[in-house]
Amino acid sequence: MSDLTTSNSNSSSPRPIRVDGEKITGAWVNDQRYFKYPVVEEEYNFCLHLESVWWLELYASFSSVQPGWYDVIWKIKTRDAQSFSPALIISCFKELEPNQEELQNQTKRKISFDKVEVGVWVDVWFGTVQVQEKCRVLTCMRETKAGIHKSDILFAECSLVPTLTVRQSFSPTDISKPS
Repeated sequence: MSDLTTSNSNSSSPRPIRVDGEKITGAWVNDQRYFKYPVVEEEYNFCLHLESVWWLELYASFSSVQPGWYDVIWKIKTRDAQSFSPALIISCFKELEPNQEELQNQTKRKISFDKVEVGVWVDVWFGTVQVQEKCRVLTCMRETKAGIHKSDILFAECSLVPTLTVRQSFSPTDISKPS
């Protein structure tokens, strides 16, 4: 995984940190009956393809994130209309000693997947998080209600994008970051 200390030659501002879809972990991800990876889809070479599940719990983790404000964005594409409302969770863990960490802060919100446009890549905005000291940022998409089927969703990547605009209020209809 990348580190925010890297910057391009034209700018000293941090660049986004990305985790490819094939590095997203979670329940049933290693079971080929439910997920396939890596899947090539358009410009993305390492997508995670959700075939079919009832229980959805996916994680993307970023180590050694430097202090600052970040938008958390998952790039997804649905091939079929969906009707579930996952919790989107962002957790920051202070790295103490090897294999020890302490939860610093956590934010949660829900979105309605029936608002996600079918057949196009969509940036699903989890929210904005403040990292106060170097830490591990863990993002999670979770929907575990019985009887709600999820299928045919591609996960291209998860990103931490440095931001200057902090948005504290939003609604479940906000799939993308409100302006």
